[in-house]
Amino acid sequence: MPEKRRKKKIKGIVLAIVLLFPVLVFVFLKRFGENQFDVPVYHQEGVIEPVAGCSPVLTPYSVPPLPGGHAWEKGPTVVYFQERSWTPGEIEYEQIVRICEKAGRSSFGFVRLSSSELAKNGCIVDLIIPENEARQWKQCHLLMPPEAWAVLVDEKGLIRGYYDIGEREETGRLLIEIDIILKNRKNDQ
Repeated sequence: MPEKRRKKKIKGIVLAIVLLFPVLVFVFLKRFGENQFDVPVYHQEGVIEPVAGCSPVLTPYSVPPLPGGHAWEKGPTVVYFQERSWTPGEIEYEQIVRICEKAGRSSFGFVRLSSSELAKNGCIVDLIIPENEARQWKQCHLLMPPEAWAVLVDEKGLIRGYYDIGEREETGRLLIEIDIILKNRKNDQ
């Protein structure tokens, strides 16, 4: 009989520990942990493969002001390249609408570089420049890989990410990274 009581007591203690341990870990992390995210900065160690026909890149790299005098100090800016107009129903159109909805609620810029006049959209700042200058901006100044057609630049002119915003997942990642940058900027002030 005493052996049964002892086993029950041990089981009770083990059960209490097993149930109490996750609660203690949660309370500890809640009290002492910091849940902080950051978006990486690209090209701080230089450009591994400089693009042919472009000027040498200084380290740490920051993007020069856009044509037309757009200043990065206004806040994070999404710069994207568009060659043709999209229509409702096309995936690219839908993703641009998602970004515009976010731009209407947050303080970040959305700039479209294009070599021709395209359909207007209220949230986008259009910069129409010659095609060769747009290509030079994409390759030499924004250092964009061929698969990307959007780049996120922060208020210091630092590149924070490249995106193919024709893909839902990439647009989602862009929107999350904008939130993180804005939140970190708010915490720094």
